[in-house]
Amino acid sequence: SLTSLVSPTGALKRLRSPFVGTSAQRTACLQCGYTAAIRHFTFDSLSFHLPLQTRQSLLECLLTYTHLDTIDDFNCQRCSVSKTLAQLEEQILTESSAADARRLDRTGTKGRRQGVAKAHLAKLQKERDTLLRALAENNLEDASMEKIDLLRSGTSQRPTRCTKQIMFARPPPILCVHFSRSIFHPSGQTLKNDCHVDFPEILDLTPFVTGQLETQPRQPLTKARWVPSPSTTGPDAATSTFQYRLQAVLVHRGSHSSGHFITYRRARVDQASEQWFRISDETVDPVELPQVLAAGDAYMLFYERITPQDMHLRSV
Repeated sequence: SLTSLVSPTGALKRLRSPFVGTSAQRTACLQCGYTAAIRHFTFDSLSFHLPLQTRQSLLECLLTYTHLDTIDDFNCQRCSVSKTLAQLEEQILTESSAADARRLDRTGTKGRRQGVAKAHLAKLQKERDTLLRALAENNLEDASMEKIDLLRSGTSQRPTRCTKQIMFARPPPILCVHFSRSIFHPSGQTLKNDCHVDFPEILDLTPFVTGQLETQPRQPLTKARWVPSPSTTGPDAATSTFQYRLQAVLVHRGSHSSGHFITYRRARVDQASEQWFRISDETVDPVELPQVLAAGDAYMLFYERITPQDMHLRSV
């Protein structure tokens, strides 16, 4: 009801979309071992590009999406800071030697020019101290470093290799999965990828959700989570896993440029039973679950998180 949207103070509650979840991403350098701060991003759907093959499963898509990848062309922040620090040390040594020579040379530059050189040397020393502190504290994203020109000498930083991985930090209540079926042919044509997609009624995201985080570059983002056995029932099973139940399937029939969409939808017919329906324009027909799972040309899938209450109702 509308009254449930109003807080006790009379202000409207801020509603969160049931499709919104949070993913976690880690990037780590294989050369120096530095791991940047794990970043979190919100998402409202997952989009998977299907391979050019006859068959692919939703599980394979998830494994590819969360795989620990290796990237060759990566600019590591720690490697850049270390190289810049070495350049600063060399530049400070040169500037200090020049200053000592000017003090010994009575005919050397006096007054204003000496003051400028001294101020420049102090600036270099301050930047060096900032980089040394950042390396010592492993805080390479400090705001005080933003004004420092990394790799100031003009020599380019040689890219390093790193690992990158994305997992789910907070899965959404409703998981929306989209399959990109577009193929861009060299001739300029856009074709449809007819790869058959296998998907289950019950989807367990537990292996793809972060737990205890790992910072070692060659290790997965999270250590293996404990997964209850299939015989586990009751509220504890739902709270310790991330299981989803298929609620709707959107299917596209036809080519890339034309075709027709069909929807398979689960609906509750009474308090004790549910029924799947096939919806095509104004035509609505009851179907069985095996027919839904056989719809391999799926375009979108909608899964709903299984709550402890759902588990309790199933066990009654």
